Amino acid sequence: MVNIGIWQRINDTVMGGCSNSQVEQSQHQVQFSGAVSIDNNGGFASIKAPVTLSEHPSHAALTITMRVRGDGLRYQFRLQTCASLLDQPKSYKAYFTTTVNQWQTLHFVAEDFIESYRGQDYPNRPAPDLTEISHIGFLIANQCAQDFQLIVSDIEFNYNRFDGTD
Repeated sequence: MVNIGIWQRINDTVMGGCSNSQVEQSQHQVQFSGAVSIDNNGGFASIKAPVTLSEHPSHAALTITMRVRGDGLRYQFRLQTCASLLDQPKSYKAYFTTTVNQWQTLHFVAEDFIESYRGQDYPNRPAPDLTEISHIGFLIANQCAQDFQLIVSDIEFNYNRFDGTD
């Protein structure tokens, strides 16, 4: 089981961009919408929330599942690990594309993610340990100006690996 905290917006305005977004959160669903602008070297909008995982066996493979309803655009599902005494937190991303106005069920395993830091990808680094996740998030950055809307529901951290069947 996962406890998801309050979602917060982080847009390109932190770097002088002009994108804007809104986030609406209910008990089992979050709606992320807005407009990405490429003015002033901008080009992204994102949200993130802290997560706390319940007790789980350390040997269990972890799968993250969720339902999404979108607008046909490509998004990033982002993870951030906890910082340790010897290391900074690490960020990871996996891409997914939504289908216009249709609910989809997505499944992610550790190997779906690549490490990313400030827009730079590190695909040869190890996959994340999904039991060490401190934050999850969603980002849109498709190198063009566009309006967007993504609804995400039923985010679950499962202790069994997804085998490709529903």
